[in-house]
Amino acid sequence: MWTERDGNRALDAAKPLLLALALLAVALALLNGLLASLGESPQFSFTLAGSFALYLATRPSRNEVGVTFLLGVALRLAYGATYGVKPYFGSVPIVFAGFLGVASLLVLAYKALRNKRFSAFGTAAFFPFVNIMVGFILPVGNRLSPVTFDTHLLAADGVLGFQPSFVLGSMVYGRPLLWDLASTVYFALPFAVALLCAVQLEERFSEVRRLLWLFGLMSVVGFSVYAVCPAMGPIYAFRDWFPLKPPRLSGLALGAALSVPSAPRNAMPSLHFSAALLVFWNTSHMRKAGRIAAGLFLAGTAFAVLALGEHYLIDIIVAVPFALVFQAALGHPGAGNARARYFAALSAALMFAWLLMLRFRIHSLVAWPALTWTAIVVTLGFSVWARHALLAKSGQPRGIRSRTAAEGPDDL
Repeated sequence: MWTERDGNRALDAAKPLLLALALLAVALALLNGLLASLGESPQFSFTLAGSFALYLATRPSRNEVGVTFLLGVALRLAYGATYGVKPYFGSVPIVFAGFLGVASLLVLAYKALRNKRFSAFGTAAFFPFVNIMVGFILPVGNRLSPVTFDTHLLAADGVLGFQPSFVLGSMVYGRPLLWDLASTVYFALPFAVALLCAVQLEERFSEVRRLLWLFGLMSVVGFSVYAVCPAMGPIYAFRDWFPLKPPRLSGLALGAALSVPSAPRNAMPSLHFSAALLVFWNTSHMRKAGRIAAGLFLAGTAFAVLALGEHYLIDIIVAVPFALVFQAALGHPGAGNARARYFAALSAALMFAWLLMLRFRIHSLVAWPALTWTAIVVTLGFSVWARHALLAKSGQPRGIRSRTAAEGPDDL
């Protein structure tokens, strides 16, 4: 379904358009608070820290790293004297790591202009660019979907006999350290994705472009899918109740739409969990330590998205077949796994079935809890089985391959 040659041709043809789009987006973002976000948004700082990790993966010389570090220090001091930094948990190292990312992008841009080779810079700039584009897309989603169906998702979780997001939210409520740790894990997702790419950039250059296509395409499709069953998350939809007192379903008009204009419609499915799951799946060929770290991050992300009230449990369940669609289409290439990929891509049917049922047939899900439980087990069971089938067919070796002499940072 995907080959590296096809990806290369498509990306090469789109380079002029992508460059123009990137410059326009950055210019507009600068006029709409991009500089302020450097000192206020931990997620943007984590994204830029990922750029620094990708820069280090290009194996710059020690002198160059020293210059980049000093440039980052200078930028941080200048920013602090001009704008100031909004304090939050871990803000000192997180913001500084972000400015190291800014310095890295400047150094890579200089090298790209000098050598006329833009692969390393484009890879390091990919995730900050995606972050900027998300800032433009989310408000559009709010306008296109003025009402949400959070009551439907709350009812779907209620079929399980309890409200998972409220239960986990009550665990961190009144415990600032636990809340801050969960928030840090939640905001660190862009860094985790970039770190995965950095490992591949250092050891397996042929994998980097595949990963960029994987996460980029998932983001584009995911934001489109949000429109099928727009929802916000319990902390926005049920702010007066979350997390200590779940609203009774009998007290809500099941099927009624909610309207909170400022809240993003990015709950169903959970792209946050989907991305963390893809990170975990794409460490399957790495050493044990990397797989364990990715697994712990996946578990921490699942806890964080629920405890912080950003998602419902049903968002995570639907996110599993959603992620499998892209892993099947853009997973590790290998002889004999084409049939398994096509079969795993059928998970798209599961995902859309859930979305349509949650929006249009929620009364059926509530009226038949045993059937809903069965559908959940089948969805997760099929996804796990299909993922193992993909892994078995891909022929991926355990452990990171060594860099070959023919590969290099501009072979991307």
